[in-house]
Amino acid sequence: MPAMNRAANRTLCRRGMAVAAGAVAVLLAAPATAAAEGPDGPSAGSPATGTYTAYVSVSGNGVGRGGDLGVPPVGGGGGGGRVAVPSPCGYEKGIRQEELQALQEEYYPNGNAREVLAGEANKLDHFDYPTDAAIARAQAGAWGQQGTWYISRCDFDAEGIGIPEFRDFFFDNPPVLVPDGAPAPQADAPADPEFLLRVAQGAMTLPTPTAQVVRPETVVRLDTWVWVAPAAVGTRTVTASVPTMQVTVTATSVGSRFASTGAPPVDCAGAGHPGDADCALTYRRSSGGAPGQQFGIVASTVWAAAASGAVTRQLPGATMAGPPVPITVREVQTVNGG
Repeated sequence: MPAMNRAANRTLCRRGMAVAAGAVAVLLAAPATAAAEGPDGPSAGSPATGTYTAYVSVSGNGVGRGGDLGVPPVGGGGGGGRVAVPSPCGYEKGIRQEELQALQEEYYPNGNAREVLAGEANKLDHFDYPTDAAIARAQAGAWGQQGTWYISRCDFDAEGIGIPEFRDFFFDNPPVLVPDGAPAPQADAPADPEFLLRVAQGAMTLPTPTAQVVRPETVVRLDTWVWVAPAAVGTRTVTASVPTMQVTVTATSVGSRFASTGAPPVDCAGAGHPGDADCALTYRRSSGGAPGQQFGIVASTVWAAAASGAVTRQLPGATMAGPPVPITVREVQTVNGG
């Protein structure tokens, strides 16, 4: 998203406050829900970091604990679903409808408080403050009801968040009056390609490889076949989506490596398999002097990654290393005839 000049934002917001000064319920009675568009109003989120809570749907066979592509993890619980993520925009708890009505009626005691509020909505629309207009219209429409308002807000200090981005988010997540005892609404995260990319990368979980051998012992100078299970390689995908946009990250295994004390490491084109002479360790010395008289074989898989959908480009990949698998390496015993 293009960043917007914040000084211009604040000027626009102050002008809006002045234009809409007559909307008593909107601008005086409900400061948390109805400061005019922009960053000058109070925030129940975290204004310093732009951290609200919003929700993204994640799906794919790569969803799990997350964090394997070098991006902070976003846990999806294994099978995907709707996950909470830190967001520059989200729902914020505001005024109760009964309190708003009482304040509006105090300012307009002639029985026309609701009509005045509805009229202010039209005035705000006329001066191009559609989000404030929508709040006033929703509050007027809920006259006589009870509950707490939740209104979409954005942190205007967050990169790329300006008036256009806020308006898009607001109308994707309109005001909600929540009755007592009901859960707070869950806002969809902003339809921002780079934001969704980070969520998809963060949810990616790659399998941990474990070295496989025919037997847990071998001899020096003998090819020792090594491989990883088919489940440790292949393709993993994660799709992060909101109703109007999605980004898919695909990770594909491109090779494996096996390393062990006493033998040069070997790089394999795929997972390897028993009998694959191109995927074998050749030990040059025994493990007799090693702790426990064993060496460890560590398998690593190499993954390439790419994005598609609203973002299309190559991404940093990953290398997944497994636990050491013990193996005993013996010297070849020979008998000389005489």
